[in-house]
Amino acid sequence: MYQYGVKKIAKTGLFLFGVLAWFSFFSSAAGKEIPLALIPIEGAQAASANQILTYEIKRSAFFYLAQAQAGAFVMKGRFVKKGLQGELLHPDGHLLFKRVYNSGVLKADLRQLADDIVFAATGRPGIATSQIAFIGTRNSKPDIFICDYDGKNIRQITRDGLPKRHPCLSSNGRLLFFTGMARPGGGIYKIDLSTDQTKRIAPSHGIPSERAVISPDGKQLAMVLSENGNSDLYISRSSGKSRRRLTDSSIAEFQPSWSADGKSLVYTAVTGPGKTQLFIVSTKSGKHPTALAINLPTPAQANWSPDGQRIAFVSGGSNNPSIAIHDLRDRSSQILTQGQSPVWGADSRHLIYTNKGALYRIDANTGEKGQILSSSAQVYDPSWTR
Repeated sequence: MYQYGVKKIAKTGLFLFGVLAWFSFFSSAAGKEIPLALIPIEGAQAASANQILTYEIKRSAFFYLAQAQAGAFVMKGRFVKKGLQGELLHPDGHLLFKRVYNSGVLKADLRQLADDIVFAATGRPGIATSQIAFIGTRNSKPDIFICDYDGKNIRQITRDGLPKRHPCLSSNGRLLFFTGMARPGGGIYKIDLSTDQTKRIAPSHGIPSERAVISPDGKQLAMVLSENGNSDLYISRSSGKSRRRLTDSSIAEFQPSWSADGKSLVYTAVTGPGKTQLFIVSTKSGKHPTALAINLPTPAQANWSPDGQRIAFVSGGSNNPSIAIHDLRDRSSQILTQGQSPVWGADSRHLIYTNKGALYRIDANTGEKGQILSSSAQVYDPSWTR
């Protein structure tokens, strides 16, 4: 039976209190940077604060730093009695938001400020406050770890070293689902990261593809189970209860990913020996799945972007896997880089993926990429909060 020593995680996910999205014309063109003037923060910790905020803004990839001039957003900040006060002005001069950040951790406050700036200027969530879960090996034993979006602040979540796969973080980072592979005691597990409570919500049938993927609103699970000897898709509450079968076919169906509105899933199906295809199906009826017309070989491991516009996937099979993107607007597909297990970030712009045991991030608009975690950790099956 699985027994986990779960380490408590501080609540680093800060919320966007009342931020209204301002859809700027700057954000309409993919890859076009937005001018942003960062007026130096004033106060006791100004030097450190300015350095951190500049770093986070640059890593968002949405902005270029400019002078306070016509056409530029303007960020002003200063330390006040209650914490760090930040405000953002639209290029026309009107105030988009003014907020005080006081979590007690300066870096967390500045990352939240960076995400607020991204959201107010582009209408898209930022990734600075996001978290990544992954399977990593220490002494050849696999366990689940969580880190910040840049690979810092790694925390170990499970400590038993038993075989496990497919960690999945909820959008708010409070729940973690994974598949335990050891028998007996295998199955799909749910960890409440705020209370350390671990519970098995579905038994395992010994199939590596079995998993649970939580919906964007955190209310439902899409599960792959093999109750009848074949991998099929199921829908349940986030508790694992009220489970209903979504698909019932003779072919294996696995690797589901939710649409932004929770009304559809994209998944992989085995259509023949060595052949796979991506399908989209309604989460309400499960009837009449639609095949995606992708002109790349053996598509699998699909992941739907939070804005609903693109699906990342892997092409080329296990011998030569490549990260690719299918654009649902013009039905085009393109290969980005070598790797597997692509996962979109909250901004629908950045992807994380693995390649030869290391974890990487890539900008799907520009192709710019960088390593997050080295291959010494032997990272696989990443998940990213949205």
